[in-house]
Amino acid sequence: MRSRSRRQARIRLISRLIAAVLIAAGMIMALSLLVPTQGRYAGEPLAGQRAIAQQYGVPIPSNVADEIYRRLPDLPLENEYILQRTGEVDPEDTLISRMLRYHTLIKGRSPISRFDWKLTLADYLGINEPIVPGAYPGAINLTTNPLETDTAVVSQFTRAQRNTLVNTLVAFFDPRVLNPPPQLSPADEATRDQPSAPVGRGSTQPLPLEPRPGDAQLLLP
Repeated sequence: MRSRSRRQARIRLISRLIAAVLIAAGMIMALSLLVPTQGRYAGEPLAGQRAIAQQYGVPIPSNVADEIYRRLPDLPLENEYILQRTGEVDPEDTLISRMLRYHTLIKGRSPISRFDWKLTLADYLGINEPIVPGAYPGAINLTTNPLETDTAVVSQFTRAQRNTLVNTLVAFFDPRVLNPPPQLSPADEATRDQPSAPVGRGSTQPLPLEPRPGDAQLLLP
């Protein structure tokens, strides 16, 4: 009887250990889903941009954030944060580079969708989905999490500034903008737009000859 009780106690202990292991595994899996790309791309803005290109098939140069700043020079850089790994400032970790990583890698939104970019800006404004601090780009690799400052900066944008930013991002990522159709020369444009004259009166095309007596003899061998 006593051995049976010991066996049952041992079984209960093993069951509790298995349950604890399963719970721990579930928590680890949940954290990995919550921060799907932070560990890979948080400290590597350029690697994150290459991942965007692979995910969406959009040809993206390595200096995409620099190009956005070139088109919108009044945008704040917010690139004074210090890397934990080196103890030095990373000038490439800018507001726009973090926004790009958050938009595409963290939220999985399309870079060529105007609506998706408006959702991202709404996240920054606190009126859409809440941004998880630990999942925000820079939270792990920088000495200071830039989320609070980034959201404060975006909240100061006017509606016109937000619309300009969205339009610039969409225009930059749209393949039709990156690879526009070839331009026709003025001569080709004039030829394409010139209406073709109908066959007959006023046409430069010769009219077919009317049959004449004896033409059938030409068909004989």
